[in-house]
Amino acid sequence: MTEVNTTEHHTPGPWMIGDESKKENPLMVYCDDSLGSRVADCSTSGHGLTLAQDRANARLIAAAPDLLKAARELFAALGAPSNHMHIEDARFAVLAAIKKAEGR
Repeated sequence: MTEVNTTEHHTPGPWMIGDESKKENPLMVYCDDSLGSRVADCSTSGHGLTLAQDRANARLIAAAPDLLKAARELFAALGAPSNHMHIEDARFAVLAAIKKAEGR
């Protein structure tokens, strides 16, 4: 089985979308550092996407580190010798990442 590269070259997660209750832009994706650094700006005003699409894109981008982590866990669990706990843990990680990407 091919090895998975675990070296991170992206901004460390978790990432989250702006919180409107804190006067943050809900179309911005921020990382969880002491500065609240921006990872992505998903506002596409005037570029043909709807506000709903911009918000969905922000959620999907914010979930990217979680999705990558869950995919790595699932890959490791599937490659492990018959360990049902690893597979169950990986299933929950994948489901949580999917829910985050979908805004649930």
